[in-house]
Amino acid sequence: MTEPLNPLRPTLAEGTWFTRDARFLAAPYLFGKHRRAGHWLIEFHPFGSSPNGVVLRVTAADREHAQQVVDQITWALTDGARPAISATPTKGIL
Repeated sequence: MTEPLNPLRPTLAEGTWFTRDARFLAAPYLFGKHRRAGHWLIEFHPFGSSPNGVVLRVTAADREHAQQVVDQITWALTDGARPAISATPTKGIL
């Protein structure tokens, strides 16, 4: 596994992980015999602590998968957000 783009770090709360920029929080979803027991919930706050309260919630299979989800979202907002070069010609279009 390569180095994570935005590594999840443990917090003082047992089983709760967060990123250094505090935009992501990850924790086990539910314990016990629930159908989602063992899955992880990732919360992403795209605007930090904004008053509008926009939060994206995603589930992952385990902590490693949660890290991959965090890295994919981080990449999409940084390197992946670059505009692509147009493959269609701009001349002659009606």
